[in-house]
Amino acid sequence: MWYIILGAIAAIVFAIAGIVASHSQRSLSIWICFAGAAISLFLIFKAWDDSGSESTNLVPGSAPTPPTRYPIPEQALAVFLGNSLSFASSFPHVVIEQGDEPLISIDREKGGLVFSAKFFSENGEIIAEIVKNRFFLNASNYFRIERRRNRLTVFDKQARITVDVTYLNKSAVLILGDFYLRNGLHVIITQDEQRFGNVTMSGFFAGEANVAIKIR
Repeated sequence: MWYIILGAIAAIVFAIAGIVASHSQRSLSIWICFAGAAISLFLIFKAWDDSGSESTNLVPGSAPTPPTRYPIPEQALAVFLGNSLSFASSFPHVVIEQGDEPLISIDREKGGLVFSAKFFSENGEIIAEIVKNRFFLNASNYFRIERRRNRLTVFDKQARITVDVTYLNKSAVLILGDFYLRNGLHVIITQDEQRFGNVTMSGFFAGEANVAIKIR
């Protein structure tokens, strides 16, 4: 918000300077001042437009990778859904896909990990969407968001955790949550088990796969 205020101040200053310059009939100064005011206003509107979304850039933490009996290649990224595991050395990696629609996916770019995801409420309304590390919230369907350097947590209106993503270290990501997919499919991911509607699993291993969990 502070950069919007600074932009507004700059626009006012440039506009006043332009008016002063116009009285002294300095045409070049007039054009420079009003051009500065126009640029400042453009930056204000751009900043205001961007303020409706939040960046989800997470930096790796220093937590250990959860113990697992499955071998993980050294250069691969381990993706933990509670105690279930998939890993990827080629990207993008789809963690959950419903039909032909990726609902949680991870990609690797120059700047680090890129998350994309969609989370729904029980009645099918979208609660949150992450599009390449840009976080968009449906203000009528969430309570609050908490952010740390390597963790992002979204709470619903009842202060229950909807999504909890932790970038444990440069080689591992942990995803927990209680949310809905399309068509009201309830998903609960805890440290001990994962429920997808009426299907419960624990300790599932997908290995190297383009899609870890596919739901029809």
